[in-house]
Amino acid sequence: MPETSANDLYFPHRINHKSTAIPVKIGSVNLGEIPVYATLEGGYAQPNPIKISWSRTNIVKVHEIPYPVHKTIRTSKKTLYKMTMQLKTLKAEIFDKLLVACEMCGPHYIQTGTSHAPLWMYITDYSFDQNAGYDDDYIEWNISFQQVND
Repeated sequence: MPETSANDLYFPHRINHKSTAIPVKIGSVNLGEIPVYATLEGGYAQPNPIKISWSRTNIVKVHEIPYPVHKTIRTSKKTLYKMTMQLKTLKAEIFDKLLVACEMCGPHYIQTGTSHAPLWMYITDYSFDQNAGYDDDYIEWNISFQQVND
């Protein structure tokens, strides 16, 4: 197996001549294992999340003044990021690690490749489903995160 540093793991990796993938990390849980490494170890690759949604909400106060028009003011210069992640796990090892991370709440160091920089975040809410018609190893997750500002 070729030598890689920790920083190399979060740049796009070529899967084949047409596709690349960016591994995602939730604390110590690595998603999106690089397929070439996974097959060398006898396993199969974990998928990257199906969907990652980032949001921030600016806090704006409205002062109701009867005439001529209401006034607004932004009450904070910086607001915190929120993120929701939908993913599926394919084997029990990753399910167990992810469940422990969710139960610990965090903060976890989150790296997704879509954020401007990796962030420390708490897991605020999580759920997982096993759907009919699939193997027991196929589990769909919904995880919500909140940026740390302790």
